[in-house]
Amino acid sequence: MESHKAPRLVRQPPVGPDRELIPQPEFGGLVKSRRVALGMTQRDLACPGLSMSYISLLESGQRHPTRGAVQALSAQLKVDPEYFLAEIRPEPSTESTDVVRRIVNSLTMAAVGEDRLAEAGLREVLAAPDTPPAVGWQAKWELAQLLHSTAHRDARVELLDLINDPASQDTPLVKALAYVMLAHAEREYGALRQAMQYARSALQEHTAVSSGGAADTLHARALTQLIAALCELGEVEQAQPLAEELAGIVDNVQTPEARAMGQSAIAHALMRGGDHTRGRVHQDLALRELSVEADVRLWGRLRKSAVTVALDTHPEPDVARLSDLLDEATHALTLVGTAADRLEVSTNAAALDLLREHPQEAVRKVSEALERTSDASGWDLGRAHLVLARAHRSLGEADAAAADYRAAADDFERAGAYQRALAVWRESVPQ
Repeated sequence: MESHKAPRLVRQPPVGPDRELIPQPEFGGLVKSRRVALGMTQRDLACPGLSMSYISLLESGQRHPTRGAVQALSAQLKVDPEYFLAEIRPEPSTESTDVVRRIVNSLTMAAVGEDRLAEAGLREVLAAPDTPPAVGWQAKWELAQLLHSTAHRDARVELLDLINDPASQDTPLVKALAYVMLAHAEREYGALRQAMQYARSALQEHTAVSSGGAADTLHARALTQLIAALCELGEVEQAQPLAEELAGIVDNVQTPEARAMGQSAIAHALMRGGDHTRGRVHQDLALRELSVEADVRLWGRLRKSAVTVALDTHPEPDVARLSDLLDEATHALTLVGTAADRLEVSTNAAALDLLREHPQEAVRKVSEALERTSDASGWDLGRAHLVLARAHRSLGEADAAAADYRAAADDFERAGAYQRALAVWRESVPQ
C-alpha cells in the first residue's frame, strides 16, 4: 500500500507502449488506501463491472486489473486513470515489493486462523529498516486489527500507537475505527470509564467522515460501544436515549456483525431500563442477524450476553429459553472464547442453577471458574462473586456470603461501575 491518505492527483504523460499499470500487490494497496481515505466500504465502491468480491480480490493482490476495471475504479475513486501509473518506476523496488508481499502473506495467515504467524509477520515488517513509512502504517493498522480481533492484551497499545501516528491525523475514518476498537478492548479488560471516553472520541471523529453507508456503520459501532459501557457501569439513564438514536440507524448498517451488535446493545439498554417487551424484540433481531458460520465467536457472545442481561434484569426469566441459549454459547465459546467469556458462561450457568434451587451446584461452578480465571475484568468478577454470594446465602452460610458480597462490590468499584457496587452493598444487608 503506497499511502493511507487521499493522495494528491499528479498528472502523468499519456500512457505509451512501454508503460503498464502498477503491479500487484501494490495496485491493490493503492486502491484500498484511496477507498479508506474517502470513507468508502467495498460495497460503496462496487458498481456494474466491479463486484464486491472482485474488489476484494484486487485489494488483496489476488487478481490483476483489466483496463475496464481501472476505468471504473478511477471514476468511483474520483481520480484520473493515470493515478494508477503515478508510482511506476523503470526499476521497481524489490525491497518495497517484498515488504508488501509480506503484509499480504500475514493477512493470508490471519484469514486461515494462523494468528501467531500473522502477528509475527506484521511485526517483522514494522521492524524492518527498509519498510517505507506508508507501508509501515498499513502494517501497523493490520496488526492493531488482528490483535483486537483475538482479544490480545497488546491490542490497546497498538491501537493507541496507531491513533497517535502522525500519518493518522488526516484520516478521521481510521481514527474513529481505531477508537471504536479501543473502546471495545477497554471494556474487555474492565476499564469501563476509559471505554466510554474512547467511544465518545469515536463519535467526535465520526463527524468529520463523509455521509454514506460507511459513516452510518461507524456511527452505529461507536454508539454500540458507548451504550454497552454505560449499561455495564449501571448508568442506564444515559444509555437509553443513545439506544433510541441507534435504533433509528441500525437498519442502515452495512455489515451483519455490526447490525447484530447494535441490536444487542439496544436490547440491553431497554431491558436494563425495565422495558423487557421491546428489549426482547431487539434481542431476537440480534440473535437472528448472524449465522454461526459467519462468526462463531460473536455468535456465541450474542447468546451469552442475551442470557446475562435477562438474568440481571428480568424478574421472572424464561429458564428453559435461557438454558438453550447458554448451551449454544457454551459450545461456541469453549472453542474460540476468551477466559472472560468462559467465566461469564459459568456465572450464568450458576445463576440458572440458583433459579432451579440448586445452590450447591452454583457454588461449585463459580468456584471452579474463578480458580481457572486469572485475567478477567472487574465487571465479570463482580458478577461471579455476586452469584456466589447469593448461593452461599441460600445455603445459610452467612459469613461466606458476606465475604463474597464484599468481593463483588470491590470488583465493580474497580471497574468504575459504582452504581452496581452500591446495589451490591444494599443487597448484602441482611433482611
